[in-house]
Amino acid sequence: MKHNQKLGHFDRTRLLVAQAPSVPGNRIKCLGTKLVFSAIMLLVFTGCGGKASLSSVTRFYPPPPQMPRVQFLVRYQNSQDLGIKSGGFREFVTGEKEQNDQLIKPHAAVYHQGKLYIADSRRFEVVVMDIVNKTMEPLGKEEGIVFAKPMFVAIADDGFKYIADNGRKRIFVFNEKDEYQSVIGEDGQFSPTCVAVHGDKLYVADITGKEIEILNRKTGELIRTFSGPEDEAGFGPFRMPVNITVSPKGHLFVSDMLANTVYEFDEDLKLVRNYGRPGDTYGTFTRARGLAVDSAGLLSVADAAFENVQMFEPEEGNLVLFFGGSGGEPGDMYLPSGVTISYSDLDVFKSFVDPRFELEYVIVVANQYSQDGVSIYGFGKGDEKHFEDFSSTPIDADSTSFKTASDSEVGNE
Repeated sequence: MKHNQKLGHFDRTRLLVAQAPSVPGNRIKCLGTKLVFSAIMLLVFTGCGGKASLSSVTRFYPPPPQMPRVQFLVRYQNSQDLGIKSGGFREFVTGEKEQNDQLIKPHAAVYHQGKLYIADSRRFEVVVMDIVNKTMEPLGKEEGIVFAKPMFVAIADDGFKYIADNGRKRIFVFNEKDEYQSVIGEDGQFSPTCVAVHGDKLYVADITGKEIEILNRKTGELIRTFSGPEDEAGFGPFRMPVNITVSPKGHLFVSDMLANTVYEFDEDLKLVRNYGRPGDTYGTFTRARGLAVDSAGLLSVADAAFENVQMFEPEEGNLVLFFGGSGGEPGDMYLPSGVTISYSDLDVFKSFVDPRFELEYVIVVANQYSQDGVSIYGFGKGDEKHFEDFSSTPIDADSTSFKTASDSEVGNE
């Protein structure tokens, strides 16, 4: 199957899958060495010796001389990444950081007004990393709020935050000042893994009930439940709806991890199309997880097995780009889960943006192993003076396959 790269109204530009070969990704991590697909040829950046440093490498997707559309910017894993000095007897003796100094298992993160709100299920906290003021504190600390298994954070236009806690089976609500307001949900109502906000509606992914609940976000009143495309186009009900998002125009996107596809529904919850299918080739999924949609309709989907993010155009649902991949290099991923995007307060990341690259928005990817923490990528376009456009090459989705993370790694999600 050929994936055509025509993008129509996308500023008459085209995106391109980086067709780099598979390369060994040496992980200096607890699970040892494995071979996984990488979207970038690492030798372009590191030469023949050693690991590249965060400060010296600009990593583009696709790689030069092709026109880049994504740049890896920075990774946040602990307080030192914010510029906070660390210390203490334990670190001096053992080399280990205190637990409250680092992320453990971030499931999702969202960037808002200079801060990262990170749902960390192993810290049992929503960690707020203030990039501007260089602080790292748990949300709800002053009110004594205790989370059990926070999985996702959604932020409404008015600044209200909604946290899906899969352990307590509730949605926690905080206002624009990060002050606790209320909880939504009753015993047995849902087992939330993700939430999304659009207008006054709150969408909740219920992994146990295999449905999406739609509520009034201000009152908590249930509006309706939705269990899938009802056999439209041969599709049945949801099998495992783990992640959701709502596009700016009000379309609901559902990532079904067992069906390994992403569904798009219009405002009346009628099926528009699906993206991807089970497989190990370009444009398919093995462990579809987090997803986000930009203002032009471009869909980004993380795959925990491929350890990358694939991007699909909205007109025909074709794959146009992927980035990430496995390994120990800057920009690589390790069991990615949540994906969010933000157009606001981009100046915070200005110092990380290559001068040859024009930033449009940032993509935030949460990796479930803290060594990779939360990675920030910039979406935009390279300066035409410095890059060539090879985008006329079609993507042959059936000719090249992704290599996947081992079953033991994926099983640790």
